[in-house]
Amino acid sequence: MIFKDVLPFSIHVINKQRSLLRHTVRASREDPLRQCTFEPGSCVPTVLLNLRLGRPSDKWAYSIFEGIFVEKGLGDRKDFRKNWARRCNVLGDKMIARDPHT
Repeated sequence: MIFKDVLPFSIHVINKQRSLLRHTVRASREDPLRQCTFEPGSCVPTVLLNLRLGRPSDKWAYSIFEGIFVEKGLGDRKDFRKNWARRCNVLGDKMIARDPHT
């Protein structure tokens, strides 16, 4: 009998989110998904100020960048938060270049 390694659903979701983030970073500047996700001309996630009732806002692009930064051993969450805009741009540049370490 052959057993398959099954990923937990939470890991599967994170992998799909990372894949979407990489796709969005590499998209053209005219792409609507990129325009609503990042500040113009950078890989810094947009911060929305108008909040909806019910569910707390989740800064998914920010949290995915932070997770990649920590997982790749570039520092801890505290290091990421010190200069998060610069860290996002550096990771975004690596994603654009298709660096296998992002």
